Amino acid sequence: MSAASTSPVFRVQRPSYPPPAGTPAPELVLGLAGFAYADLFQPARLRDLYDVFCTELAAKAPEAWKGYEAYRASQGAGMTPEQVSATLLAVAPHVSAFVGRLFGVEKELSALAEDVKDRSPLWRFKQDFAKKRVLKDGAGKAWSSTQAAAATVAKAALAAAAAPAADEELSVARAVLALFEVDDVARKAAKAGGATWTDELRGRAEAVRKALAGQAAAAAACATADGVATDAENHRVVAFALDAVEAWLAARRKDHHDPAHRWPSLHVPKDLDYPNLVEL
Repeated sequence: MSAASTSPVFRVQRPSYPPPAGTPAPELVLGLAGFAYADLFQPARLRDLYDVFCTELAAKAPEAWKGYEAYRASQGAGMTPEQVSATLLAVAPHVSAFVGRLFGVEKELSALAEDVKDRSPLWRFKQDFAKKRVLKDGAGKAWSSTQAAAATVAKAALAAAAAPAADEELSVARAVLALFEVDDVARKAAKAGGATWTDELRGRAEAVRKALAGQAAAAAACATADGVATDAENHRVVAFALDAVEAWLAARRKDHHDPAHRWPSLHVPKDLDYPNLVEL
């Protein structure tokens, strides 16, 4: 028996739209008064549905509607790609909400939106810290102690900076951003750049100092002149912790057996040469 004859064959039964004559429409109740499921297969009724959306958009978001109406009339002619993109992005949330109400999945959409919001620190972490420090050549060179010390300092500092999340990547992202905010404000304040220390930021730095107290590698960074840390000394301990985090994550990223090696936030996409996708 040939290999071809023993290979499984998968067939996908594609639905027929509109349903064949005599086939009852699925029992689906739409969330918009005056419209039934069967209307979704009628061009004229789809136009009616679109008109309802446009009327609601004009009432709820007049600015978004004004831009969309201009785009619809011109089909984008005379608009820059940035203007077209901004117009469509302004309308997109309203389309999502309308479709969600139409099919009765508003709760599911809300839950999905909350999940995306909860994971938003990952994108800021990659942009503000990972790209600038962990993903660059020579990452971790600012750390002068051992990798073991870097791991110890990094874990202690991150645990002090923010509460842990459900998964490690998100926990690290949130904590690093908390430290990064202190570092950013401290740098700007030192240069009179308009940023100002707050009691909350000082408390965050003090929490890191307390977490690192007693660690030999952190002794110099945690030292104070008279037992009460100045803003400069608070900045020093946070900058030291970020150096440790950089070295720790850079090492983990290179270890193919470490889960951090597969974190999307530590992944650098490769440029694609489309005419030569297959290496020869």
